[in-house]
Amino acid sequence: VRLVTEARVTRVAVTPAHAELEYTDTRNLDAAPLRLQAPLLVAADSRFSATRRQLGIGAAMHDFGRTVIVCRLRHELPHHEVAHECFGYEQTLAILPLPSDLVDGAPMCSAVVTTGAAHAQELLALPPEAFAARVQAQFKDRLGAMRLVGERHAYPLVAVYAHRFAAARCALLGDAAVGMHPVTAHGFNLGLAGVDSLTRTLTQARERGADIGAASVLEGYARGHHRHAWPLYQGTNAIVRLYTDDRPLPRLLRQVVLAGANRLPPLKGAIVSQLTGRRPAWPTPAP
Repeated sequence: VRLVTEARVTRVAVTPAHAELEYTDTRNLDAAPLRLQAPLLVAADSRFSATRRQLGIGAAMHDFGRTVIVCRLRHELPHHEVAHECFGYEQTLAILPLPSDLVDGAPMCSAVVTTGAAHAQELLALPPEAFAARVQAQFKDRLGAMRLVGERHAYPLVAVYAHRFAAARCALLGDAAVGMHPVTAHGFNLGLAGVDSLTRTLTQARERGADIGAASVLEGYARGHHRHAWPLYQGTNAIVRLYTDDRPLPRLLRQVVLAGANRLPPLKGAIVSQLTGRRPAWPTPAP
C-alpha cells in the first residue's frame, strides 16, 4: 500500500477498463499533475464530496439551518466511558468520553453542541472559560468543573444521502455516501459498516476471480448499504423533527415513543438491530 499525502485531487474519471485520478503535490503546485489508475476508485472525501460530483453522482441534501460546534473538555469527575445526549428545543448537547490526558491523567470528553447558526456564533465568540461554563451548566455539573482544551470547530449541519453508492469503477463510503445528523451519534458507525460491507464484497469478488470494479459486483455493496443506511437516515431525521418541535402533539408523541421503547422489548430489539446492522436477539421462551 502506498500512501500519498500532501496531495490535492484535481480530476477523476472512469473508463470501461479502469478508473483514473489526477492530483497535484501541494508542496509544489507548479509541478505537472500526477496520475493514478486502478480497477476501482473509492470516494470518502466528506459529505460535500468533490469526487462524487466529478463522478456525476448527485445527492439529496437537507440543510437544518443549524451549526455543530465540536471541542474537547477536561473535567473533574470520571465519565466511566458513558456517552450522554441532552435534548433541548434550542440546543442539543452530546458528551462523548475520550481517553484521559496523557500528561496528568485528567478525564476528558468531546462536547458536541448543536444549535442555530446565529446562537452558534455567539457561543464561538465567548471566552473559553465562559463557553466551558455554559456546557457545564447544560450538563448539570454531572462531570464537575469543565475546562476547554484546544479550539472550538464549527460545521454547518447538512444531511446528505447520495443518489447512488456505487457505479462501474467507483464506490462511495462514509459521509460521501451518507452524511448523518449527529443527534443519534451513528454516522461514524455507519461509515465503519460501509467499509466492512465494501471490503467483504471486494474480497468475495477477488476470491471468485471477478473484476472488483464491475458494476455487477459493486451493486451488491450498494444494495446492502442502502438497506442498512436508509432507515437510519430517515429515522434520525425524524428524531430531529420530533425533538425540536415544541407543539403539544409532538411532545405527547415523544413520551409515547420513549415509553414504548422502554416497556416493549421487541420494539427495543428492533431499534437496536437496525442501529447495529444485526438481527435482534429475541428472548427465548421459558419451557
